[in-house]
Amino acid sequence: EWSDYKLTNNGSPYSGAVSPCNFLGRHSYSFVTLPGVGQAGGWLLESWAVNGRSHSGAFASLQELLELMNQWDATGDWTLDPLAQTIDGGGALTDYGPMRILHLGSGAAAVLEVNTSYQPNATSITLPAGTNELVLTRLSDGATDTLMLMVACVEPTYLESVIEIGQQDTICLELDELMGSWTEVRNACENPSSAAEFEIIPGTNCVRCLGVEEGFSSACLVICDEYGICDSTFVEVEVRAAQQNELQYDTLVTQLNRPVTADVLANDFLPRALTSFNIVREPLHGTLTVNPDYSLTYTPDPDYCNDGPDGEPEVVMYEACTAEGCQLALVFITVECGELVIYSGFSPNGDGVNDFFRIEGLGRYPDHKLCIFNRWGTRIFCTENYHNDWDGTWNGKTLPDDTYFYLLDLGNGQRLSGYLQINR
Repeated sequence: EWSDYKLTNNGSPYSGAVSPCNFLGRHSYSFVTLPGVGQAGGWLLESWAVNGRSHSGAFASLQELLELMNQWDATGDWTLDPLAQTIDGGGALTDYGPMRILHLGSGAAAVLEVNTSYQPNATSITLPAGTNELVLTRLSDGATDTLMLMVACVEPTYLESVIEIGQQDTICLELDELMGSWTEVRNACENPSSAAEFEIIPGTNCVRCLGVEEGFSSACLVICDEYGICDSTFVEVEVRAAQQNELQYDTLVTQLNRPVTADVLANDFLPRALTSFNIVREPLHGTLTVNPDYSLTYTPDPDYCNDGPDGEPEVVMYEACTAEGCQLALVFITVECGELVIYSGFSPNGDGVNDFFRIEGLGRYPDHKLCIFNRWGTRIFCTENYHNDWDGTWNGKTLPDDTYFYLLDLGNGQRLSGYLQINR
């Protein structure tokens, strides 16, 4: 109890606020509504999220479900309470989602929601800026403990910048409000706009900003020192069209697994002969080749595409130089995913033809998940972001020719299922 102790700060009794904090959770799932208890057929756990990571698998009893939960959540220490008809446990700081379960015998489905209760695990106090010497005395025996704390009150900085497309700006973060040597620089915010790109310059407290397209972009730049004190700088960048750029921007379109070649200089105005031509920014998901006539050939990575709901085009940059100087231009490359096509069978016999289970068009669904089961409901394969590379094996062993069941969660609320045939 707090009343059993006395706290002083810099020799004076502490008189500030005392509040509970660091609340820890205890989690529980009730299986009262679970369909098919006592019936044959088993169940399929379609999804269970632990700290945002989804898990799935087949089980034949509640004990098997418990074992799967403790396998996926190693520190959860989940236990079964048959009397209360609950599964209890979980990490105090772990986030859990609902369980979506399908009874394979009847086809009935249920959602087991997580019930969480929280209890405070610590006490918070408020301290002034500067050096604080805290002395905690236990009144029963006079035992003491001393803690030295340095408190820094840092004020965030707000910056606005205007740059042109292809132009770079360097932002160096202030150090005067930190109490020690800086150790880390990071961008704490995801930039929802692609107008500008931010790159931390290694070994410095500076960030490089590159204008990519017209619009506005923002960043939350955080710099921290050796004591863990951090200062934030919020940056708003407006990117405008270049006023005197003689190079025009190009847009290329190709299909899945197909290279594309384009004469990117055809729409540029170069008053004098070209003296040099260089790639300033390489693609992230493919290769770019400069041909002898200065045309560019882009070859996408295998099965990569970017025209899905969350996709963005590849952006590369080239530099063209004449006797009058050098200028930059961007090339935007769209790789079309095509329609979703699930092939109903394959023949993994090593002849190089149809050796893998293929699904075309998955690039449109970046959050998809694929699981495959045998005729007895045993999960034999499960993965996120499938790359058309399953060759009909399980735990390193070749599966027999047979009919199998697939479950494809597209990540947008839509699920597809069906059968596939392995026939060598």
